[in-house]
Amino acid sequence: MKLANTICPRKGIDTKNSSHISIPGPKKGETIHRIDLPYTSKEYLSNVGGTVVYNNGDLAIAHGGYLYRVSKEGKIQWVTELVEYNKGDIHYHSTPVLLENEYILVTLGDTILFFDKNGSLKYSLQKEMLDDSGYSPNVSLKGEIIITTQDNELSIIRKGEIFNLGVFGYDLMPPPIYKDGSIGVAGYLGTGFARVDLNGKIIWKSELIDADGLVVLNTNDFAALHCLNKNISVIFDPNGNQVVTIPKTCTFSVSSSREWIAHSEDSIIKFDGEGKVIWEYQDRTLRGYIYRPPWSIQTLVDGEEFIYSISSNGIISLNTTGEAEFKIDSLQEEPVDFSIIDKNMGVILTNSSILYIR
Repeated sequence: MKLANTICPRKGIDTKNSSHISIPGPKKGETIHRIDLPYTSKEYLSNVGGTVVYNNGDLAIAHGGYLYRVSKEGKIQWVTELVEYNKGDIHYHSTPVLLENEYILVTLGDTILFFDKNGSLKYSLQKEMLDDSGYSPNVSLKGEIIITTQDNELSIIRKGEIFNLGVFGYDLMPPPIYKDGSIGVAGYLGTGFARVDLNGKIIWKSELIDADGLVVLNTNDFAALHCLNKNISVIFDPNGNQVVTIPKTCTFSVSSSREWIAHSEDSIIKFDGEGKVIWEYQDRTLRGYIYRPPWSIQTLVDGEEFIYSISSNGIISLNTTGEAEFKIDSLQEEPVDFSIIDKNMGVILTNSSILYIR
């Protein structure tokens, strides 16, 4: 099944992990509505969760061991308890992926789950040590689900079966998809950063063996990612040439065809295509690399190039020149995720609620 054609079908927005949405986000920072999420399992990682958007504006939310569908107006339509489908002892799940026909995919511990639009489980598959980053699995251009794991294996779901594409490195995160359908894989202590086709053949691999960050592609198929061990971030051209090295550990989003937004420790930085700093915004409430899932924070860029990031106690929005447009910094609990769900409208997901802001 192919990725749904909506404004936000997965965390990372699109198949390139760009985290660049096509519509404008909120500009005032005003909370206009709040709904309580009635369930959170203490067994599940409460700091991992996320929101995707249906074509009619409804939301699918996976958080705290539960999957919700919430109407555009903020009413909970159904809730599915994920824990009953867990076949192992590992308690974490991904952000949902919205597929065509309104199917929802969630990975859970050692189980891959497919739900219909009413929250009923249609079928499931088993795979050990699935990715625990909290990001959404990716979907190939042909509609095949790409599955990443913590223990080296990269797999793909074809015609309802899991096929192993090979061993590439530890802690694989959902790879982005190049224009030709190949993927960018960061295999820590394995292949390193490599471009791989969907039969598992390595097209090229870099010398960055301990690459371990989320790989992000821009519209020209340049790839940006980080290497925590070396405290650097790098940009590769489509042929595998390392063209930029940045002396910071950053998680990237795409700003334009030649510019990047980087989320680093205590700062958000805009870089040009040569790695030169255009501007930098610093704030001690920002979180960079964190030593638990979701490991790192990726900013969200809207259709007007405004930038959004969760902080330790709320969210921060920056304008196109790197100045704070607004801050929400008085939440009673740590935010989990922020999503843009409609023009000039967003939601903050916390451990127990959803806040609608404009």
